[in-house]
Amino acid sequence: MGAADRGALFLDRDGLLNELVFYPSSEEWESPRTRADFRIRPGVGDALAVFSEAGWPLFLVSNQPSCAKGKTTMADLRDVHAALLEALGEEALDLL
Repeated sequence: MGAADRGALFLDRDGLLNELVFYPSSEEWESPRTRADFRIRPGVGDALAVFSEAGWPLFLVSNQPSCAKGKTTMADLRDVHAALLEALGEEALDLL
């Protein structure tokens, strides 16, 4: 029985795939609000490839309370997601 027969991996983007950001305005570590704030964590692309090659279906999940609280816009969040895909490269579209 392979990994894909057992289930899937659901990956929370912020804090797992990318770094959290400390915002002095809220005095909290939060998900990046803009593309400029986005930093991918080291080794993420390689780890995703290992899981994918082992047969695990990968799903990216992310709640975005900063948008609901008016700290950022949906357009900025789309830019953050685009930065993630760019950081992972072309193969990201096949992984996530």
